[in-house]
Amino acid sequence: MNIYNHGISKVDDVKYLGVVLDNKLSWNSHTAQAKKLSKVFGALSRLRHYLPINSSVTVYYILVYSHL
Repeated sequence: MNIYNHGISKVDDVKYLGVVLDNKLSWNSHTAQAKKLSKVFGALSRLRHYLPINSSVTVYYILVYSHL
C-alpha cells in the first residue's frame, strides 16, 4: 500500500503511546506485556529493601524501561 508515494507495510502489532495494538484490535498482545511487567514490579518491590536507590534505579532501567 502506498500513501503519497511512501510504502506502508502490514505488521501484526504496533506500540502507540504505551498501548500495544494488534491487527485484530484485541488486547492479547498488550496484556501479555503487562503480565511481564507485573512480575518485574513484584521483584523490584521485594528488592527495594536490600538495594540502595541508585542500584534500584539501574535495575528499573534494565528490566522495565526497555519494555516501555
